[in-house]
Amino acid sequence: MLMKAGAWWLKITEFDLRSLAFVRISVGLLLVWMQFNYILQADLFFSDSGVCTRSAVALMRTANKFPSMHKFSGDADAVRVLLALGVLAGVALTLGWKTRTITVVAWLLSRSSHARCPYMLQGSDTELDLILFFMIFLPWGRVWSLDALRKERPESYGYRSWANSGVLLQIAMIYIFAVLLKITIDTDWTQGTSVFYALHSGSRAKDLGDLLLDAPIWVLQLLSRASLLFELIGPFLLLAGTSLRLLGVFSFALMHWCFGLCLTLGTFAWISPTAAAAALPSAFWGWIERRCGRTPLSAPPVIRKFAWSDAVVGGALLLSLHMNSMSLLTGEPNRLQRAASWFGQNIGFSQKWAMFTTIDRKDFGYFRIVGLQDGKLHSLFEERELASVDDLPARGSATYPSMEWRRLLLSFIRDTKYQSVGFMGPGLCRLLGDKAKDGVQIWQHYRPLNYPEKRPPYRKRLILDYSCADQDDRYEFRLDSDGGAYSFPLREIGAPVDEKQTQ
Repeated sequence: MLMKAGAWWLKITEFDLRSLAFVRISVGLLLVWMQFNYILQADLFFSDSGVCTRSAVALMRTANKFPSMHKFSGDADAVRVLLALGVLAGVALTLGWKTRTITVVAWLLSRSSHARCPYMLQGSDTELDLILFFMIFLPWGRVWSLDALRKERPESYGYRSWANSGVLLQIAMIYIFAVLLKITIDTDWTQGTSVFYALHSGSRAKDLGDLLLDAPIWVLQLLSRASLLFELIGPFLLLAGTSLRLLGVFSFALMHWCFGLCLTLGTFAWISPTAAAAALPSAFWGWIERRCGRTPLSAPPVIRKFAWSDAVVGGALLLSLHMNSMSLLTGEPNRLQRAASWFGQNIGFSQKWAMFTTIDRKDFGYFRIVGLQDGKLHSLFEERELASVDDLPARGSATYPSMEWRRLLLSFIRDTKYQSVGFMGPGLCRLLGDKAKDGVQIWQHYRPLNYPEKRPPYRKRLILDYSCADQDDRYEFRLDSDGGAYSFPLREIGAPVDEKQTQ
């Protein structure tokens, strides 16, 4: 009975070597792009002269405790060396050179760079690191690689092993626990109002998102419920037969690309479809080969016997299951749970798939950093002089120079219940230079939403007023409730409300 169950599981988790190679090439290119992007922003986010200093990171209330090599130095040029190694690892991974060793190196460098400033990350960065980890145990360099040039063509492209479960079950956990979070802590998804709120995101919405927001309320409700339903059933399609696997892979890609067309999501729109592509069945590649006039291999799949590495994958999956389960925990964890969580946090397995849950949604807005100089206001992101703080851009989401800035500001403000945002002041002063001679301010423009009213007018509130000359806060926003980063009431520090906050 156990033998039959094992054989059945190996069959439904079978990978095609070409699918693994496609994922390897895609992940390698994503890694090159991300690490090179970090090189360009090293002064801002990876140095002690920027807005995410090592001392600030040490105070962060974060579950990401991976020991980061990128924290060894506060000098941007020193960190750029490590980031350049990340770029080279991505290139080597794309080409398939010494693939297994490079996969280990790529995982370490990627995980380390993400632990340097955890608040500029999003869920897709965590997913990339998890995929890299589980791919260490799979032969994704067997074809379409420099390594493959030194070997004979495989007799079969089908590959069955217990390690296959790592990637597939990790993908399944991402979506299943995302659904569980949405239906347990967020009534908007069950009531069908989530898409309405998401499309009001001042930090993310695009033109197509604005166009979709004009659709009837029932359409937005339908999209909310359809998204939730697919996130629940989609992972099971990847474990089904050929036709359903194809449907699952392409449905995942279509869903995330549609998200990316309506909202600015960075790598989120690409990493999840890339991971799901590992499930592309052999029939898909066989169809392409026949279209190209080649005869596909018809040999039975290679079945790898159970090995010690499969036990490591099994342990990692159990740890991943625990870390996801902790995101649903409402009470205090016991001693064993705390110990397991500590271990998971320190090896980079922290996970909470909470994008577009109730956190930070009910009064979506965007942030602006303004330099003060002789009565003039200079917008850092827009690179222009403002007539006043009420001189709003046509689209708030278009003003952010990078996804890292968007995530950094959202995350820092979310954590103001636990720490000050004033530590950003010195870095912002250096960044703006003479344009911040009289200080620097961070403003939030937000819209308190009242469903189903669409596009209420923006209000504003001051988050930080920092004196560059005195190197001290003149005013600082602090959260005074547990209801989320944009909850009321607020506790104002350092200045009267009527001078510093307008609603």
